[in-house]
This record gives sequence, structure tokens and C-alpha cells, in this order.
Amino acid sequence: KYNGNIIVDKYTISSSTTGGTAYYYHDHANSTAYTFTLPSAGTYPGQKYLITNSGTGVITINTTSFQTVSGMASGTIALVQYDSLEVISNGTNWIIV
Repeated sequence: KYNGNIIVDKYTISSSTTGGTAYYYHDHANSTAYTFTLPSAGTYPGQKYLITNSGTGVITINTTSFQTVSGMASGTIALVQYDSLEVISNGTNWIIV
């Protein structure tokens, strides 16, 4: 925290990846399409991710173990340029914040 504000590290992604606990904020800043896979919601209860797309490539959001994102199946959420998605694990699935 800094002066009452929360400061988070930004992790710029340029290829398909799976989220971990090291970074909350992930940004895609190039023209290549890629996949961001959320880890198991059961492994990371309470974990939040902010995924943004400042590039022109499409980001597809995947889950593991047939988990959903607010009821949507893996691979059905796509972020185009300037889209963002913030999710939190409820211990079973991912919920859009």
C-alpha cells in the first residue's frame, strides 16, 4: 500500500500462460492471439486476476478441470483490444468481479 492506495505489479504476457500467485495484473500488449488459463479455483481460493488487452491480438480465457467463469465454459470468453476481465476464485469456480 502507498498513501492508502493499493499498488500492484503488472506482468506483461506475450504468449499463452497459466496464472499463478505471483501477479494479479496481467496485460497483453501485442498483436499475437494467446490463451490465459486460470489455475484451479480449488487450489487458489480467494485469488484474484485482472487480465487486460492493450494489444490487438485476442486473449481467450480458459479454466481447468471443467471449472467455469460465472457459469461460462472454458474458452467462451475472448478479450479483444481494450477489453478487461477481473475474476476471483470462490474455491470451486471463478466469478467475474
